[in-house]
Amino acid sequence: MATDMDSRLTALEEEMKSTKTQIQQILLDLREHVLEFTNPFTAEAKLALAKKVDEKIKEMKKQKAERKKAMKARRG
Repeated sequence: MATDMDSRLTALEEEMKSTKTQIQQILLDLREHVLEFTNPFTAEAKLALAKKVDEKIKEMKKQKAERKKAMKARRG
């Protein structure tokens, strides 16, 4: 009876160690991704910034075209 309990306890301890290792690896992977995404020198962050800049440029061009259209309407 005691050896059966000991073997079950040992099996549970090993399973817990394995689970702990897996959780630690997942947390390290998450940390790596967060650091990579928030680092302004990584390609992904540069791409995200470039998209924001492109959107802002498009918005500014649209506003300029609207102002130009409004000025033409006032003149003529």
